[in-house]
Amino acid sequence: MISMKKFSGMILAIILVICWCNSICWGQKFGKVESPEWEIGAPADYPEANAIILFKNGKLSVSWDKIEMARHVRIKILTQAGIDELDEFEIYLDEDDKLKNFKAHTITSDSKKHKVNKDAIFDKEVGKDKIRTFTFPALEPGCIIEYQYKIRNKRYRHLSPWFFQDDLFVLKSHLDVELSQGFSYNINYFNMPFDKRTGQEKEIPDPTKQMGTAFLKVCSWDMENLLPIKDEPYMCARKDYMAGLGFRLVSFTNRYGSTTYYSTTWGERGDDYRKYLHDDYCNQNKEVKKLAAEITSGLVNLREKSKAIYEYVAREFKTSDTPRQWFTNEKMSKLFQNKSGSSEEKNLLISELHKAVDVPSWPVLISTRKNGKFDPENVNTSQFNYLITFAQFDDGWEFLDASSKYIPYGILPSKCLTNGGLLLDGKNSSPVKMTIQPFDSYRLDLVRMYVDSDGLVTCSTESKYSGYFAASYGREFEENSQEDFLDDNYFDRLDIEYELGECSFDLDTSGMFVGEINFTSEDLIRNLDDNLLISPVQYALRNNPFKSAKRIFPVDFAFPRIYHNLIEVFVSDSVSEFILPDNILEEIDGAIFERTSKVTDSSVIIGSKLTILEPLFKPHKYASLRNLFDKVALASEDQLTAVIVKPE
Repeated sequence: MISMKKFSGMILAIILVICWCNSICWGQKFGKVESPEWEIGAPADYPEANAIILFKNGKLSVSWDKIEMARHVRIKILTQAGIDELDEFEIYLDEDDKLKNFKAHTITSDSKKHKVNKDAIFDKEVGKDKIRTFTFPALEPGCIIEYQYKIRNKRYRHLSPWFFQDDLFVLKSHLDVELSQGFSYNINYFNMPFDKRTGQEKEIPDPTKQMGTAFLKVCSWDMENLLPIKDEPYMCARKDYMAGLGFRLVSFTNRYGSTTYYSTTWGERGDDYRKYLHDDYCNQNKEVKKLAAEITSGLVNLREKSKAIYEYVAREFKTSDTPRQWFTNEKMSKLFQNKSGSSEEKNLLISELHKAVDVPSWPVLISTRKNGKFDPENVNTSQFNYLITFAQFDDGWEFLDASSKYIPYGILPSKCLTNGGLLLDGKNSSPVKMTIQPFDSYRLDLVRMYVDSDGLVTCSTESKYSGYFAASYGREFEENSQEDFLDDNYFDRLDIEYELGECSFDLDTSGMFVGEINFTSEDLIRNLDDNLLISPVQYALRNNPFKSAKRIFPVDFAFPRIYHNLIEVFVSDSVSEFILPDNILEEIDGAIFERTSKVTDSSVIIGSKLTILEPLFKPHKYASLRNLFDKVALASEDQLTAVIVKPE
């Protein structure tokens, strides 16, 4: 028998172990704010901060029955603008995630705690997934907000990554990874300095097991004084620039045997996809060969066959994308029956149709620009969120995306212009580099403005988008209503009252996405004494997209581009003189802006052009690029003055 004294000692030891484990793995106690935290202001490295994260702590626990990620975050609001920045928080939950122990409150400067009530918490469905949103009460400059929660699941193949940085300045960020006995894992480092990659490792007794029979392996990482990584224009995924860790379980071993969670090669992972895509989804569909023969009837050249297949699928099969769901049909036969499927299904179909007419073709898994860069060293297909097609010819190759009938053949939408992907070829599957082909990509807005004597302006615009612009704007047009497309790319930027006339958009025979827009407005001219002040219509580049004073990651335009605006103004009244906007020539390393004006016998022509020669601008070039876009935006406000002849 165990004596009471010895039993009490064991209980005390267990309690101490649990407390010790919590102290090294969790740190600060929820709701207990230390005095120095109230004195913290904007950091010297980031004096413009409106709010800062005092700490963000995480603990990833992996055991045989569950995976759990716990988070505890404390934020101090410094200014009124900080309140606006933190108006809403979101927690993303996959369909099999369980949210546990959620707590959130505001602590005001008088030390009062204001709990986040149920009426400030909302859950919304996104496909099979869920987003929990919540807002904090009693916000004021100087207050502290805090939240913590746990997410549980059993997705051993897909452990959540941890990012030390955030969209606010982070004073301290800490992560513990706690593995039960028998688990082995690999680590992927994202933008981590070499001196921060080695975590502190410990083994402690597992408090859930009999004393001394099992151990937890705990590894801890800390980082401090981290600059924010915010969503900014012309960037890839935020996580591509954030310091973080990714974890990949390799196996679990105990006395009963061993379980392997990941294949060790891309060939093995690709073979898993072959079994599903070809043996299950495609299932030797006889309709593929029949349709391929019909589409390519009378064609001999393989590229002509490829283009015919592409255009048929893009045009005749409706795209019905569903959030977080790749395939909307159980079988390819259902895709044929419904004439509707996801982008991925349509792209898989064009791969099968190519093979049916002896054009070598394979599906390619990619990670789109907003999803993050593909890491070929990380044999993990959870990196990918999209599927396109690769077709091989004697004289070259094409990457194809048939998701929209407005995407020209051989040109990918800009979201697909990423570093690489996984070419699916069964056991021969391997990473493939996504080479960006040098297409001329420009937007031309040719605007004719007819100014009558009553102050009404009739505008006729012809827009032409080529290259990657054609693919991206074309897909955007198909995914939205015409009204939304016009607002987003034309009228919201003008900020005028107008009456819309006839409009149309389509692909022309050369692969350009072209549009015609007609409208009238009384807000484009103003009388001042005997002068008529005319605001030339310019849709793009009216505002500088680069708002931040500095940027610690590159500006990534994805591809070289040209924005060309050509305006011709006709005035019905007699004009004695035109006062033209100044000519401009501004040039920096990698970009040029120019504007010229001239008077003809019947009109005034104002042409402006911004040429982006380099797709990538490193952080040290950001200030000059931002300054250039400031000048472009200011130039769009310049008016044309017409001096009207007075009647005698």
